Amino acid sequence: MNNLKLLLYLLSSFLLVTPNIALAATAAKIEVRPNHNTEIAQKPDYQFYKNKLLQDIVRRLIEQGELDQGLGLINKSAIEQGAMDDLWLNMAYKAVELGKFQLALQAANSIQQETLKNNTLTNLAISFTEAGEVERALQIRESLPGNKQKQGILLEALANSLALQGNREEAMQIAQSVEDEQEKAAILAQIGALEEAFQIADTFTGAKKIETLGWIATALGGAGELDKALQIAQSLPKNSFQGFVLGNISSSLAEAEKWEQALEVAELIQDDYSQENTAAEIPSYVAVSGNLSQAFSIITMALKEAGELDQALQIAQLIEPGPFYNSRESALQKIAIEFARAGQLDKALEISRQTGNDYDDFQVAIELAKAGKITQIEEINQFPPSSRMDIAREVAAQLTSVGKLDAAIEVAQSLETEEGKAKAFSRITQVLVREGKTEVALQTIQKAPTSIQTFITSAMVEELVIVDFERGVKIWRTLEGSATQYWVARKMVANLVVNGQADKALQLTESLNVPFYDYNTAELLGKIAVNFAKLKDFDRALEVTQLINESAHEFYRSNAFKGIALELLEAGDPEQALDLSKSVSSGKEELLTTIASELTAKEQSERALALSKNPDYEPFKEEILAGIAIGLSKKGEVNRALEIAENFRSEAVKAKAMGQIALALIEQDNFTQGIQVTQSLAYLVQNPDYKAVILGNIAIAFNNKQQFDLALQVTELLDYQPKNESSGAGIIGTRAFALREIATSQAEVGNIDEALKIAEPLNIAEKMFVLNEAARAMVKSGDTERALQLAKSLNQGDSNEI
Repeated sequence: MNNLKLLLYLLSSFLLVTPNIALAATAAKIEVRPNHNTEIAQKPDYQFYKNKLLQDIVRRLIEQGELDQGLGLINKSAIEQGAMDDLWLNMAYKAVELGKFQLALQAANSIQQETLKNNTLTNLAISFTEAGEVERALQIRESLPGNKQKQGILLEALANSLALQGNREEAMQIAQSVEDEQEKAAILAQIGALEEAFQIADTFTGAKKIETLGWIATALGGAGELDKALQIAQSLPKNSFQGFVLGNISSSLAEAEKWEQALEVAELIQDDYSQENTAAEIPSYVAVSGNLSQAFSIITMALKEAGELDQALQIAQLIEPGPFYNSRESALQKIAIEFARAGQLDKALEISRQTGNDYDDFQVAIELAKAGKITQIEEINQFPPSSRMDIAREVAAQLTSVGKLDAAIEVAQSLETEEGKAKAFSRITQVLVREGKTEVALQTIQKAPTSIQTFITSAMVEELVIVDFERGVKIWRTLEGSATQYWVARKMVANLVVNGQADKALQLTESLNVPFYDYNTAELLGKIAVNFAKLKDFDRALEVTQLINESAHEFYRSNAFKGIALELLEAGDPEQALDLSKSVSSGKEELLTTIASELTAKEQSERALALSKNPDYEPFKEEILAGIAIGLSKKGEVNRALEIAENFRSEAVKAKAMGQIALALIEQDNFTQGIQVTQSLAYLVQNPDYKAVILGNIAIAFNNKQQFDLALQVTELLDYQPKNESSGAGIIGTRAFALREIATSQAEVGNIDEALKIAEPLNIAEKMFVLNEAARAMVKSGDTERALQLAKSLNQGDSNEI
């Protein structure tokens, strides 16, 4: 099999090979050829790019709802498995949207990645239930492994659907199968089994009972049982959780477009629960929510989505500024956009100005430009510089469409940047092509700066290929640069599919002959090579690596050789790994350290020592000896390991070796010797750049073992003044990260005071992270009053009183 055919075979099959192949007893010996055949490596891989274009076509066909045509193409190209799974995923969701349930199941079951498949099937089951396809949903449920969050949503949907169909007994069975008792109570309430729901709530006490009753009220509100929902909600303690529940009920009413009722419920929410909150048990996730403006904001957005813009505008005026919900300004901006899209441009502009900044909403400005409300350069210049380019592009397009080409060109030429000019001229030529004025479009391109004419021509061709396929392809072939041709071709085929010309998109794809060999291919080939090495097919691994362009993509080629060498080492063939290391240019030191470490750990320290004495590896002698020291520490021979490591001349190698020894000791729960080695490392290595990250990793290792005092000792070793700002920035960050992790871990095990003390010297962002985790831990332990105080301090940006 020649190399090019091998590449095509691998692209279609390498990820389909099962990873559970039995390993060969010994790895095959390989003849490593230093002077690889670069002629083959430089051959353009046309099929690879054709496959990429076919993926684009299939994706567009799915978006257009042409599922049968997409299905016919999806198996015709050698698509790597991740991309194939993505296509099957898109097809599954589009099929269920179109009511093609059997095709949706077929597509979901074709996904190879198990977790993705299960999540997709669960989501489909929920959609099937909502569409009344309960039997299909039940069949899916029986075949799925547990995903508690998704299963809960699915079970709720199934129970509701069965109840609505009058199958109360089956609905009850589904509800009773839910493991989480609070979730079960909510579902029971939703299907009308109130007595059973209250029985569950009565098994709880304190905050958990209040929370469960709140979810029952929320469920009743969603099921349309407003009176019962309000009765329960208003019986709850008058704190922010009650506001949260009333907000949920109001939101359900808004979604059902019962606007007046939604407002009535919202107005039951108090503006300020702060006094009541301090003496109440409140679920942690609503400690700072449940307020009137939040409810108004939800109703406003629901009205906006329903197209009730005048009502949305009226309610938006009732929203007050606040940190935990959408502000009035934000709501007004969104409403203004909808008025603009509805063609009420003057109204949109009037609302936009209420936010305090004229023309502050970019999308409103774009709609104004499209409608011809902005026609002069002076009007464009009223907008912020960051918006002018896109606004000018739409103005130029609109002027062109009404026959004012000269004015459109003047707008394009007025822009300051080449990017702006290029985009504006591109829109002008696309409009001209759409109107059948290709010659005028070509003449217009000549009026643009020479440096951007290729860009404009590319954009024009993407439109031209739709109205005049032959001419579009002809001009496309004149574009300079194979990379440009390839990426323009991808946009051309996408546009053809969107415009119902999939046959021509395929014709263009099949005729593609672009010699474009880029880093994406090199990276993919490297991954394929290492994948074969993992399967112990080392001959194929090397053949694939030789396809990578040596001069243009040396980094990926070297990485592939390094990956293969490590797999050879794992397979018990250090000699072949060493031979292959000669072809590694990037990361050779790391590879040789690993080889020496593995040899030593596997009782072959003499071979490793001989390697360090080999003249061919003289530049890497200390790295090899570092590997020997690391290997000795893994065997428990710590003193011998330190004897080697402490005498390295290179501080970088010394830091790495001693750091690995310390980590090995910590992993073995030998904490006393681990801290001793760490302290020696800090003393013997003077350059902070070499030891900072290593010490940080050691601190985290102690922390993960819950040896907090030792972890803090290590962070103290990082407390120094860096020599210069550039080297110090990362080191300071490493210490802060270590302290944050230690403080967070302390909070998780209940040592709140210690966590807050450790967090004190951190910057505000790191400190707030710790405080947030501490609050969570307090709630989890039942200390809700203090958690609430801490939550308030987060809001105030001050934790000194906690």
